[in-house]
Amino acid sequence: MRERALIHVAGPPGSGKTTFVEAILNAAGAPVLASRCVRDDALRQARETAPKNHPELRRYRQAGASGVALFAFPENDIGSDAFFMTNLMMDYSQAVLLEGDNPLGFIDLAIFVAPAPRANETLFVRRTRNLAAAERAKAAIAERYAGIQHAQLVVVNIRSESEQEGGEQIVADVVRLRKDEELYDDILGSRGSKIPITAVVANLTDPDDPGRKKALARAARVALEIVVDGPP
Repeated sequence: MRERALIHVAGPPGSGKTTFVEAILNAAGAPVLASRCVRDDALRQARETAPKNHPELRRYRQAGASGVALFAFPENDIGSDAFFMTNLMMDYSQAVLLEGDNPLGFIDLAIFVAPAPRANETLFVRRTRNLAAAERAKAAIAERYAGIQHAQLVVVNIRSESEQEGGEQIVADVVRLRKDEELYDDILGSRGSKIPITAVVANLTDPDDPGRKKALARAARVALEIVVDGPP
């Protein structure tokens, strides 16, 4: 039986992904590995490094990660065993946090850290996919939030109270995506799942924020459920 959870943290640049990874690491009561993952199609094969001056890796170490690595991979290595063959994965851990691009074909928890929307920015946009057939404009996810539709945990990271309302609207739309049949068919279709997700608004820099606490509890619950037969 598998002994550790694989948790992927995605989101656009500057949304707060690393801040949330740090929060998980700070709250962990057992060894947790952390990897910054970057897709690079110029590579012929995946590559693992651990530069001491890499900003994200340095933050992982300071937050208490038991092991860290930078993992770069081309498209043809997605879903392969390349990540599992790294030096990082030779170490024991209760969980593995992957920030950035996803090199695996599966994960136990998909997290999306989203920024609060800008003025007049919405989660859903309309696109006409087949002009020749005059097909109706179908709903799609706005580019800055691409990937949020597949997350099991969504954290809308706000920096001030002025962003609260916009953050709550993103959460409401994420929930609506799985309840509105037309939206669901347009965006998720056969690849989707109607399993309820956890979506919160949180100030990730505030340890007392209730949304932050709820998101951390969701991540911890996944790790505890997966770890069934690890070393004492």
